[in-house]
Amino acid sequence: MTTDSFNLSLLERAIAASSNSILIADARQPDTPIIYCNPAFEKLTGYSAEEVIGRNCRFLQGPDTDRAELDKLRSSLRSGTEIQVVLKNYRKDKTPFWNELMVSPILDNEGKLTHFIGVQNDISKRVAAETAREESEERLRVIARTTPVPLLITRLEDSLILYANPALGESLGLSCEQLIGGKKIDFYANINDRCQLLELVKQNGFSDSKEICLKKANGSFFWVKMSMRSINFNGEAAILSAFYDITDRVEAETALRQSEARFQKLAANVPGMIYQFQLAADGTMSFPYVSSGCRELWELEPDVLQNSAIPAIEIIHPDDAPSFQESVAISAKTLEPWRWEGRFVFPGDRIKWVSGASRPEMGEKDNIIWDGLLIDISDRKLAESALRQSEARFQKMAANVPGMIYQYLLHPDGSNEFIYVSSGCWELYELDPEKVQQNSDLIWATVHPEDLKNLLESIAISGATLKPWIYEGRIVTGSGKVKWIRGIARPELQPGGDILWEGVTIDISDRKLAEIALGESKIALQQANQELEKRVLERTEALESSQKMLWLVINNIPQLIAWKDRDLVYLGGNKNFAKVAGFNHPSEIAGLTDFDMPWKPEETEFFRACDRRIMATNTPEYHIIESKMPADGTQCCLDTNKIPLHDNSGNVVGILSTFEDITDRLSLAAKVRASEELFRTIFEDAPIAIYLANLDDNKLVRVNKTYCEMLGYTAAELLAKTFIELGHPEDNPKNLQVAESLDRGEITSYQIEIRQIAATGKIVWVNVTATLIRDGEGKPIYKLGMIENITNRKISEAALQASQSQLKKQAAQLQEAYEKLQNAQIQLVQSEKMSSLGQMVAGIAHEINNPATFINGNISHTYNYFHDLIELLSLYQECYPSPGPQIAEKVKELELDFLKEDLPKMLNSMRVGVERISKIVLSLRNFSRLDESEMKLVDVHEGIDSTLLILQHRLHQASIKSGIEIIKEYGKISKIYCCAGQLNQVFLNIISNAIDALENQPEPRTIVIRTLMKKAGLKSHSKTQLSDCDRIVICIADSGPGMSEEVRKRLFDPFFTTKPVGAGTGLGLSISHQIVVEKHKGSLRCISAPGQGAEFWIEIPC
Repeated sequence: MTTDSFNLSLLERAIAASSNSILIADARQPDTPIIYCNPAFEKLTGYSAEEVIGRNCRFLQGPDTDRAELDKLRSSLRSGTEIQVVLKNYRKDKTPFWNELMVSPILDNEGKLTHFIGVQNDISKRVAAETAREESEERLRVIARTTPVPLLITRLEDSLILYANPALGESLGLSCEQLIGGKKIDFYANINDRCQLLELVKQNGFSDSKEICLKKANGSFFWVKMSMRSINFNGEAAILSAFYDITDRVEAETALRQSEARFQKLAANVPGMIYQFQLAADGTMSFPYVSSGCRELWELEPDVLQNSAIPAIEIIHPDDAPSFQESVAISAKTLEPWRWEGRFVFPGDRIKWVSGASRPEMGEKDNIIWDGLLIDISDRKLAESALRQSEARFQKMAANVPGMIYQYLLHPDGSNEFIYVSSGCWELYELDPEKVQQNSDLIWATVHPEDLKNLLESIAISGATLKPWIYEGRIVTGSGKVKWIRGIARPELQPGGDILWEGVTIDISDRKLAEIALGESKIALQQANQELEKRVLERTEALESSQKMLWLVINNIPQLIAWKDRDLVYLGGNKNFAKVAGFNHPSEIAGLTDFDMPWKPEETEFFRACDRRIMATNTPEYHIIESKMPADGTQCCLDTNKIPLHDNSGNVVGILSTFEDITDRLSLAAKVRASEELFRTIFEDAPIAIYLANLDDNKLVRVNKTYCEMLGYTAAELLAKTFIELGHPEDNPKNLQVAESLDRGEITSYQIEIRQIAATGKIVWVNVTATLIRDGEGKPIYKLGMIENITNRKISEAALQASQSQLKKQAAQLQEAYEKLQNAQIQLVQSEKMSSLGQMVAGIAHEINNPATFINGNISHTYNYFHDLIELLSLYQECYPSPGPQIAEKVKELELDFLKEDLPKMLNSMRVGVERISKIVLSLRNFSRLDESEMKLVDVHEGIDSTLLILQHRLHQASIKSGIEIIKEYGKISKIYCCAGQLNQVFLNIISNAIDALENQPEPRTIVIRTLMKKAGLKSHSKTQLSDCDRIVICIADSGPGMSEEVRKRLFDPFFTTKPVGAGTGLGLSISHQIVVEKHKGSLRCISAPGQGAEFWIEIPC
């Protein structure tokens, strides 16, 4: 068989053996009929070659095949260009499959289109996987988006926020867009809290729940229970943080925590258990005190151990109990510190290693008391055991690996040593490993003299470049045997300048002898080839046409194809394989081996081992996943099929390999797995209990491990129950009520505290937050619930209630003292304020009055002077009716007629202004009343008018476009005895507050001031004679926004204000209330409702 015919046969077999479906269609014939299909096509579609040949491939299409993809395909066929499309096709049995179709045009030597090659790949599983992935991702996104528990994912490296769910944004007062992509971690009130949790996560992969304080965007603070867990998010190391709002609980526990002793705080935070152990004179043992760590360490409640030490001692492993008893006895006898390590045995044969240390001292009645600490050392014991097993495995591996494993150290001064040599040294070098470690010259003495120079140069190059050392050479053993060896090692520069090689040396003598024999065979083969050249030339023309067609097919298939002989020497390959290998033409591959290719050494060894196995077993292998580095340096993954090739006698003469690049496919699969793992991690590893339940029967369909751990059930046991079955019978009615309201859509979520029954029968208090999970159409499909174990909180609340009952009496006394101090403070503030205001107003009135009096006194003189001048001027005009040009010009310039008419008006306006100033001064004096500190007869209307005059600037300020209208509805009232200055202060406070309320209100903006007289006890005065009335009423009403009932009730409380920080002190109305009620024995009340304005009623006895 000639080389060309053999290659042609190989090409035909390659196409027939390809796992991809291949079609060839004739582009020169009408309707482009199929002229060839391989067996893979028949297997994929169910059609035989006879049923396909001569037909157009559209028979595979169905009514739901994508029209847009078909249009793209037809357009490409018309233009003769390569295209790849994905179509939904149908097999012969009408079952559908997703077809990834690659169509390539074939051109003849003149560049004319002759054929199309179609390569088809069934990707139905991939499409189904992508669809399932999208559905799974959407379901888990809905869970993360709708859960009321705030979730945060940050990058481990730099704390960049990668994900934040809406619940977190709502808690912080920020949108998810404001959080994601930034490093906004300033919402931690104490950043050290986060740093501590982050360190724990870096060490352990997770952190226990920690209560920390967070800050909202508006500056307010709230408390959460936070836990972290390390996860992989889209290929990056990240931290998943969960927050559970515990603000109400923290505030309730504050009073209790403040009363806790320092020792209790220390005991609660020390790892392990702090204890006092007592050995009585009669031999009985007890624990007078144990910290809460006994729950985690001994899995017993503190009161159990404090009642008796027997339950604790019974947990000690039977094999360790004697050493425990002996150590206690020795410590008791010598009063020396006690130290002991041993095991505890728990139900289910769970083992926990513990270490204890304490110091004894003699107590009363010859009792001995040990104060000490007991900690869990299980992780340390497991690590020690794993280390011992790892060392044993390495020693066993080193003893059984062919060849010699070693560590070779080269010092900067040129000296060297073998710091480790495996037992294979004896078999390879016939040298004792221990002696080699003591004297490295024993190895150097075995090197063949002709190879010593190459060996030293290879070591020097590897040491200088720190690149792997690969060497082949000969050694001469002590028995005189000459062996070929191959050494491979990787150098590493050490801190002190030493270079350490770690590697292996193996015996390759058999391979070298085979290569020598192969060289001799090649010479003989060359001679035989020369004799065959003549015959080959004679058949070249006959094979050329067929060979060109096959080469066109092979070179246009997207897969990589190559074939080797029995000695793993490449005989050929297609263009795609040559391109990946870094060659311009497939012919350059022939005669090379994998050692000549750009593959990594370990890749080369893997390929050759696989090829040898297939030829040795004469068994093809399909879909081998291989990693390969092409000539461009990029790493790719290949789906490889390898088939042994046979001669006419059935002997294996070589191997055919086809490769398909599946890097993108594997990358997509990895992303799918990463996405599913992310959302599974959010659900499964959340630090709070989570469940999914059916809507119709409340049957649990999915639970996380936190829920299982909380109730002590396995996941299978929980899924066999309904959520109601887990509840306490007394709590189930209210739980069902809110659950049914949620199901009916009356509420979007609910939160309830109930009791659930654990597997052990223990009552567990839980806080349940539930909401609905909806599908893409908004239809409810599941009920999602988050559960927090609040048993400890309930215990704390009970303790807090007991503590509160003891503190009530002290609180009442403190409140009484506080109110007295507050009243004294208010009186002082009011007194100082009124004094300062009165002095200021009186001073202003005095300073204004002086210049006003001066102006008023001179206006009349000015008017008389002007009148005299006008008369004189009129007399001049009568005597000299025709003045000179200069005087006439000046009269015209001064507009004398206008001046004579306007100046009297101006002087009259000045007189009116001075009178206005006088009235203001009088009002200021009336308002201040510095000389009227005692009660005297006062006109209330005069005080109100003075106050309005003081506030005139605010009634018409620029911020209120059309001002505020004051409506006075003064009734006929008598003068009353009162402190005028203080009463004016009341008017000022109430009217000022009304102006504040109206500033941002729409029109009309009005303040109505009414006065009237009434008789005490009557609601109306309409039928009451004025002489019968014993009190006056001043009503001040505004058209502002009004106020809620809660605000109205607190309106006169000291320091209560609804104004922004810095805009009010909260003392104005409180002082006004004291002035009216306490000073004047009257009453002050407010009538208001949201949207109805506010109305203040002041009643003062006459």
